[in-house]
Amino acid sequence: MLSATLVERSAPRANVAAVGETLLLVALWIVVGGADPPGINEAHYLAKARHYWDPSWCARDLFLQSADAHAVFFATFGSLTTIGSLPMAAIIGRWIGWGLLAVGWRALSRAMIDRPLVSLLSGAWFAVLLEHGNLSGEWVIGGIEAKVPAYAFVFLGLAALAAGRWRSVWIWFGLATLFHVLVGAWGMLAAGVAWCRCRPDRMPLRAMAPWVFLGVAIAAPSLGIGIRLQGAADAATVNLADRILVYRRLGHHLAFHQFSHVAMLRFGLLAAAALAFGSRAARSDARWFRIDGFARGACLFAFCGVLIDQGLRNHWGTAAALLKFYWFRLADVAVPIGLALLIARWASRNGRISPDRTRAPTGPRADARLIAAILVPAIVLGNTVRARHGDRRPEAERLWDRTVADPDRARSKGEAWRSACRWIRENTPSDALFLTPRDQQTFKWYAERAEVVTWKDVPQDAPHVIEWRRRWKEIFAWPASRDGVTAWTDEELQEKMRLYGATYLILERPRALRALGPPFRQLYPNSTDDNPDFAVFTLDDILIRS
Repeated sequence: MLSATLVERSAPRANVAAVGETLLLVALWIVVGGADPPGINEAHYLAKARHYWDPSWCARDLFLQSADAHAVFFATFGSLTTIGSLPMAAIIGRWIGWGLLAVGWRALSRAMIDRPLVSLLSGAWFAVLLEHGNLSGEWVIGGIEAKVPAYAFVFLGLAALAAGRWRSVWIWFGLATLFHVLVGAWGMLAAGVAWCRCRPDRMPLRAMAPWVFLGVAIAAPSLGIGIRLQGAADAATVNLADRILVYRRLGHHLAFHQFSHVAMLRFGLLAAAALAFGSRAARSDARWFRIDGFARGACLFAFCGVLIDQGLRNHWGTAAALLKFYWFRLADVAVPIGLALLIARWASRNGRISPDRTRAPTGPRADARLIAAILVPAIVLGNTVRARHGDRRPEAERLWDRTVADPDRARSKGEAWRSACRWIRENTPSDALFLTPRDQQTFKWYAERAEVVTWKDVPQDAPHVIEWRRRWKEIFAWPASRDGVTAWTDEELQEKMRLYGATYLILERPRALRALGPPFRQLYPNSTDDNPDFAVFTLDDILIRS
């Protein structure tokens, strides 16, 4: 009777503690990825999402016209673009995404190390290891895009995997696949590897099969979209698009031979440590054995990616057809997950109970390792915050001009870019089509106008990928790739713009080799405006709103 009363009283306290710990994790995510929007990929994803809900918005943009590879994300998170501005949608979406990640990470951390607040330590280590130890450029905590909720469901799936709740595993990974087909599908396959290693301590396949099918059924809408994208064109067109994506545009994510040697060495050391120490922990704990199996599955897939990349160097088409599936993505995340949890286990005196059912040792040595485990991510994340305050530009803008060393110069250029885009949004027709600077990725975000082509916004269906590449080569071929579009004569530039129906041009003035003459007419800056970095031109004498 008394014990039942104590349990009833402790339950609300436990719930409050869980909510508090989750909110602290959200605060940690803000430290990690809380720069002003747009973040990495936010301008890309949320512009597509807005067009999904309002096809008239930037209707002439090639990327926005292309197939919707992440329709579930656009249909859910994308609806935020209908109730406010893109920055507002990004902020609300981030809070929802970070909340889901916090719930998922807390569940995973508590499944492995059932101690209060240890999820904050493991979460900080996960963020640091992922940022500084990835192989192929994967990230999780930052702006909102489809993979953010997908990874939250991966965390929940791993929590179920650690506990041996195999029925739930497939449901969570099915939800992850629903939001991002590659994140979830690779996670599901790695969970399958973990299941294969768990003999005899595993759920029989016959009993588990209905739940696997349920997970696949949940993922079916996104799987269907992926299959349709593959069948959107003939084999030759698809193969050409694959080669463009793998070797021209996304090689830094997909092709092992394009990764930096430093990243290879760094990731190799982290993977070796995660697998070695994970194997040691797995000897006496079934939870660690299952998570270690997942990490080994992810590393196995990455190793297969290396074999494909290196073994098919003389068969580029076949290699591209395989490499486009992001073989390295899951290992980028699984290795930091495993290592972060292992460090937290080591620092928090080995989790709940040591194998002999006694508390792990305490004392100065244990306190010292806990302090060390806290200090390292605190210093690294502190440097992240300090760097962000030194350059307040959104990450999507910083990616454009990393070579600008002077913070004041970088800031003034960012302000000039936003001013030019604001003038365009207020003074040009909503259906205008622009030729824009080659490396920027925020024009649609700020100006809300369509672009002929931009490096960031590569489509994902084969016909549009090929058209994207054709436009890029047509407009930014040498010498324009180095000197900008003023490397062309006025007649050549006019012809290129007319080819795609563009009647406006935004020019980066310091890079311009010369002044534009007729038929180009400068609209901005004018007598009432000043902008030393950007100018807006029209090709024809068309009506501009006053």
